[in-house]
Amino acid sequence: MFGMDNFITVLFVVNLLLSMIIIFRERKQTAQTWAWLLVLLFVPIVGFVLYIFLGKGISKEKIFDMRAQANVGLNVELEEQKQALKRGLFPHPPTDQVEVKQLVYMLTVFGHSLYTTSNQLTLYTDGREKFDALIADIDQAHAHIHMEYYIYRGDALGVEIKEALVRAAKRGVKVRVLLDAWGSSSVSLKFFEELRVHGGQVSFFFPLFVPFINPRINYRNHRKIVVIDGKIGYTGGFNVGDEYLGVVEKFGYWRDNHLRIVGPAVYSLQNRFLMDWNSQHKLEIKYDEALFPSIHATGTVAAQVVTSGPDTEREEIKMTYLKMINLAKKRDHDPNAVLYPR
Repeated sequence: MFGMDNFITVLFVVNLLLSMIIIFRERKQTAQTWAWLLVLLFVPIVGFVLYIFLGKGISKEKIFDMRAQANVGLNVELEEQKQALKRGLFPHPPTDQVEVKQLVYMLTVFGHSLYTTSNQLTLYTDGREKFDALIADIDQAHAHIHMEYYIYRGDALGVEIKEALVRAAKRGVKVRVLLDAWGSSSVSLKFFEELRVHGGQVSFFFPLFVPFINPRINYRNHRKIVVIDGKIGYTGGFNVGDEYLGVVEKFGYWRDNHLRIVGPAVYSLQNRFLMDWNSQHKLEIKYDEALFPSIHATGTVAAQVVTSGPDTEREEIKMTYLKMINLAKKRDHDPNAVLYPR
């Protein structure tokens, strides 16, 4: 008779075989493969569910689609910088420090990060100040607004930002909003209905086909990027939600870092947004000079935008941290767990 013991045995074997097939097909690193095999061996069924939600990677086809969008509009300049660095010609040297040159070399050649100068940076550590500045810039936009956030809530701040975007769309500004489907699961397309009626576009990164259930929890888009007219950029740690204004008692005062950038570094933020946007759309945004306008840069700051994710071969942000720590001579003080800009 086929009893419960036999059923459990068969279920265990099927679970292990299917798990091994999935894991080895994805060709993970050896340490990751063995770790998951042990989980599946000692925690059957539950381990398989955990793997589906936390361990399963993106398909090769999907990663290829994301990589295919790489460096929209910046390929030529980035390649010129790489070749110059390989020949020992440092572009626009801001310093004679060997450590800085080593970092720039690594980020440019291996991290595919464009080196820029003459940037003007404003650092915000208070959410209200940051969003007041952002809304003021949105109200002055005349060409396009590209916005990308991990968390966007439909609370007072979310409505305030949305209303600013609607005002811009009514003026004829092209508005595109890309939100992470998991982090922004509290809002839907209906929340942005007025914006969409006036021509704004809203999309979700790796959407949830079943509400609140997502097998790609570990492949979320945590970027916070805003690009206005291709000349002004924002990036940092503040998401869109009342808690980031310090008005939610549960969280208290929220201190974070966020940058407003005016200068050629904005091109890299624009590029990153276009890559993320195109990875989620069949109708891609093609390179257009209007998206990378000439910028009259008067700042004094050199900057590189570092990004990494499932579409990159190396862990660029992690490697940047390790390099900076390795090059440090006096002290290493990290007030946050995130590297900015990213």
